[in-house]
Amino acid sequence: KMGYFRKDESIEMDNNINEGISRLQMFMVNQRGFSYWPGNTTISEWGSNYATHFLVEAKRLGYSVPDYLYNGAIESLENAARRHRGKLTTRVNRAFILALAGEQQMAEMNMLMENEQDSMSSTEKWMLAAAYHLAGAENVRDRILSKAGTDTKEYDPFSYNFGSKYRDDAIILYCAILTDQTETAELMAKSVARVLSGKEYLSTHSSGYMLLALGKYFDIIGISATSGRVITGTVNLANGEKIDFNIEGRFTMPVKNNFNKNIE
Repeated sequence: KMGYFRKDESIEMDNNINEGISRLQMFMVNQRGFSYWPGNTTISEWGSNYATHFLVEAKRLGYSVPDYLYNGAIESLENAARRHRGKLTTRVNRAFILALAGEQQMAEMNMLMENEQDSMSSTEKWMLAAAYHLAGAENVRDRILSKAGTDTKEYDPFSYNFGSKYRDDAIILYCAILTDQTETAELMAKSVARVLSGKEYLSTHSSGYMLLALGKYFDIIGISATSGRVITGTVNLANGEKIDFNIEGRFTMPVKNNFNKNIE
């Protein structure tokens, strides 16, 4: 929630997001999908999923996304879904993103459920279940979730979809929030937060999904859980500076120095 940040921080975040939207135009291939590098003429299937997801989230939050950029991205994913194109994870993720955009591809979703469900990882089942939930098919959602666990796997570091166990944990958290699976969401949120607050190396892809999912979690649970509670304490920075706080709800502070050093 922007209200929890100082005005200058909110402006900085807005600028970063707007610059990200603008920069994506350099990756667009013939006003359709997105390439891996600026100016390339070949569409990156996972890159297109990732970029389109960003645009969907940004547009939902009210950011100005050019129509040609948004519509071209959605159309590219729809065309690929109609051709049932790509690896299983790409296809399921694509169906999930289109459902988030309100453009459910039921033929692709049904084909995935009927032919590929037994081959799916937990993460893929959660994404497909969330897509059906967003389409209003709760009975199908429940059938898929009954066979979906929360175990996630390690990826090859050079995986085509930039995957990691932590990224998949975040996707499950996001999908648990969307499908109203609050107990699973709470467990996954604790796991994701623990990793984010640790010293584990995280790729931009993984940390992006983790921050997105935790943000969604705090939107629906964290804020109400802390409402009316006064939190007091002290932040001790590595340079010896001490910052006291006494605030209702949540405490937020920028840390612009002291990187890679311990704080308390």
